[in-house]
Amino acid sequence: MEQEKDEPLYPRGIGGWLLLLAFNLFAGLAILLTALFSELLPVLESDEFTTLTDPASEFFIPYARELIIAEVAVEVVSVVALTALFVMLFSKHRLFPRLCIIWIVARLFVTIADNAATDMVFHDYVEGSTFITAGSELVRTAVFAIGTVAYLLTSRRVKNTFLRNINSDDEQRGYDDEERHPTSPIKTL
Repeated sequence: MEQEKDEPLYPRGIGGWLLLLAFNLFAGLAILLTALFSELLPVLESDEFTTLTDPASEFFIPYARELIIAEVAVEVVSVVALTALFVMLFSKHRLFPRLCIIWIVARLFVTIADNAATDMVFHDYVEGSTFITAGSELVRTAVFAIGTVAYLLTSRRVKNTFLRNINSDDEQRGYDDEERHPTSPIKTL
């Protein structure tokens, strides 16, 4: 308890590397929305989708329908999650760091699973492995995940902005725990 009071309350707020994270969340949301409305949803209504997913078609690809629908569902969930994270970031919600870490790690596994599933479904129809050619995306996602998770876990700015957010107004006014809760039976040492 004593160490937490002695630690500086600054840096604090959405600045520094948190701005880069905010930009990444916004850019990710913009890219997902663009892909969803310009590529994935139009595919569901296209003749190619019917051709690839109709068992009577000569171009039928088993599990292509399930894969495409799963990709659309994942993108919709991703848009909702990124929107929620973006709102939590700027409202400085205390759960933001934890949920952002969960999102980043989940996105890494989704990227791996998506590339593997695409490779399994389309391996007979595409030259080369789509899993191997998507390696740069996997490496980029993994590097981003490692760097961002490390930052969210160790940054003083993150701690001061999100984890101390509840008591920050009282601390700036000079209140201590006993003044805020004078009837509390628990005394701090």
